[in-house]
Amino acid sequence: VQTPGPTVTPVPTGLGGPTTIPYGLYEGETINSTYWHDSKITSGSSGFSGTGYLNMGAKDSWGEWTEVNFGETGGPCRLTFRYANADNENNSRTCTVEVNGVSVGQVVFEPTDSWETWKKDTLETTCVPGMNSIRLTAVTSSGGPNVDYLEVSDAAVSGPTVTPQTPNPTNLPTTAPVQTPGPTVTPVPTGLGGPTTIPYGLYEG
Repeated sequence: VQTPGPTVTPVPTGLGGPTTIPYGLYEGETINSTYWHDSKITSGSSGFSGTGYLNMGAKDSWGEWTEVNFGETGGPCRLTFRYANADNENNSRTCTVEVNGVSVGQVVFEPTDSWETWKKDTLETTCVPGMNSIRLTAVTSSGGPNVDYLEVSDAAVSGPTVTPQTPNPTNLPTTAPVQTPGPTVTPVPTGLGGPTTIPYGLYEG
């Protein structure tokens, strides 16, 4: 008798990863001018999504998404920034990330081949239920990158690892079972001259 293995629930998949459940994509150009400093919305470089992107300025420039919805429960979240950085001196452009006014880390935006070449970088942190504010602030002398969008998703949660089970040799027969032959049956001939039909007669009235 085989014992059933564990039941595995498939993990939802998305682009670039098997474990993320997207909560929303927030375009850089949707940031209200009240919520940026030394930055601007533009569309001069191709390859962006939506209608444009946030062009960050020098050191201390910033942009902030003020209504990032993380659902009813909150919890671990992944912030993915799509960006371009064709720095003239091939420098990385580092930004601090604030969630609801609290610094949660930095993202180092590595150089890209051109301002039309877009890459992604991520930071995992914790979001509160409902609306969150996410701010990027440039901290290096080169300033900040061009930011196409912010994508917010659940932080990756790995599904259970299932190891194929090897049959236990002690549970397997070592030799084939021996079959015991049944009784030998000799066919009884029938027909003319056969020795087995003994009519006892039918007597009409």
